[in-house]
Amino acid sequence: MAPLAASLLLLTAPRADEAHEGLGVRHQPADTGRNPDRTSPPPDILSRLCQPRLAIFITLAVVLAALPLAVVRAVTNQGCDYLDFINSALFISEYGFRHPYTALNRYLPSVDVAFLAFTLLPVWLGAAIYYLLNVGSWFALLSTVRHGLLPASDPRDAARGTMAAGLLALAIAADGFLIGAFHVAMVWLMVAGLVQASRGRHWRGGLLLGCAVWLKLLPVIGIGYLLLKRKWQPALIATLLVIAIDITLCLPAFGVKQSWQEHAAFFHTGAMGTVNDQMHGESWVDEDRITNQSTLVFMRRLLTTRGGFPEMAVADLSPQALSIASAAILGMLAAAMIVVLRRPASALSPADWGAEIALLLLCTVWFSPVVWSYHLTAVVPALAVIMSQARFEISKHAVALVWIVGLALFTVPLARAAGHMLWSSYLVGAVLLWTMARNRATANEPRTIRNAVFGLLRRWTNQLPSGGFATSGNSGA
Repeated sequence: MAPLAASLLLLTAPRADEAHEGLGVRHQPADTGRNPDRTSPPPDILSRLCQPRLAIFITLAVVLAALPLAVVRAVTNQGCDYLDFINSALFISEYGFRHPYTALNRYLPSVDVAFLAFTLLPVWLGAAIYYLLNVGSWFALLSTVRHGLLPASDPRDAARGTMAAGLLALAIAADGFLIGAFHVAMVWLMVAGLVQASRGRHWRGGLLLGCAVWLKLLPVIGIGYLLLKRKWQPALIATLLVIAIDITLCLPAFGVKQSWQEHAAFFHTGAMGTVNDQMHGESWVDEDRITNQSTLVFMRRLLTTRGGFPEMAVADLSPQALSIASAAILGMLAAAMIVVLRRPASALSPADWGAEIALLLLCTVWFSPVVWSYHLTAVVPALAVIMSQARFEISKHAVALVWIVGLALFTVPLARAAGHMLWSSYLVGAVLLWTMARNRATANEPRTIRNAVFGLLRRWTNQLPSGGFATSGNSGA
């Protein structure tokens, strides 16, 4: 409960005068041109709901009320993966190798071993602690987003934007807690690691990001991002930490030979096997469930009749053609992201860092071969940036409305098969890019362009005769 309590204190603490650590940037209220003595317009419903203390109360009421249900579901193994994780760990302790159908088959073998710690506890107690750890990760994520990604925003805007993002994603997060997923912990560690690395705290950032990559391989995108920014040290630290954790847990549990075999099996069946099933599978596979909102599976449903939803298919491509089409689309998306994120680290302001990290978290949704509903908690940083920094209220309300409608459409099978939340995340990404462009233009480009234009005009007018344009004899009388 300590991380949960600390996160609550950070979320509610006033930070109007706090400097952005490591960068020496102190918040200055924006000059809006308004009379400060004039009464501000009353806040709208969204602003009222997003008051930090009220939002935290709503969140705590939801997650704590769900705690008994989560424990019951874990103990009875009904709709919760916790007991499956425990059984996978017990199988290793008894037989010395990984269960062929482990629930953690898409994760490194050492993740199975890590769950041995929970086997020492009664199931109900371990399930309760596991649930509270996930809830603590949620509050830690919100705190990191508020104070790490939004340092240049007005403190009240940052708090309300973060709470708005948290409330919009609360249903998805709570669903993940009840299912027994630990995706929120990965999102928090990835955000925290990248924030620390952006502030020059290379060791801390590398260690946090390394833990995220070890939990799930998706945050390896963050290591690539650090390499793009030429931040070699945290990228190297994160990579070495993943290797160190994996070796430290696997060698005592499996031995050298079995560890090698487990990793080879993971690569061929868990990592590459998942993609191969989606591209080349001739029959229905587990990833074809309509709850999967990944780009690859959406293309499988749209472009083939093998995706489990033939009503939506507009073509029936061969596995080879589907692989080429998928690689082309994801390749173009990756190239576009590299172009957007190519600016050197020295040219980024704190607000730029926050927006780029939020965009990077969206990439974990867009490029993952499997995107269950709780994976969409990775959209929280982008929602927070939009809600706190977008210059037009209509864009904030439009994003909130689309997101809420998307949640409602979970009850419609066709909408789920069509990737309704995937497209919602792409819309969030588009608005985030627009917000980034507007903020950069407002902060830098207009002044640069204006000064350049005025400088050219001054130099041009200085070269004119003293009489200016009226010195020519052809001028009208």
